[in-house]
Amino acid sequence: LTVWQGAVALRYLHGIITGVELRENNHWQMNYQLTVSPPLWRAGLRQKFRIIQQQDIQTISSTLLAENDVTDWVPSFY
Repeated sequence: LTVWQGAVALRYLHGIITGVELRENNHWQMNYQLTVSPPLWRAGLRQKFRIIQQQDIQTISSTLLAENDVTDWVPSFY
């Protein structure tokens, strides 16, 4: 999502639009509120239960993030 003011791009938002609400309508202009959530937000909509054995946290994290199309992350395991 790109926020514009005139011909100038002020801000870039990365994520998923998860909500749209009409805030004001004066029959000339409309004001909307958008809710932008991170890509991992979709994981909360799933119900996939499994037992994970003999895997380290790095492998488990990589698998879960890949299943939710989160590809741009840097592991910081110590």
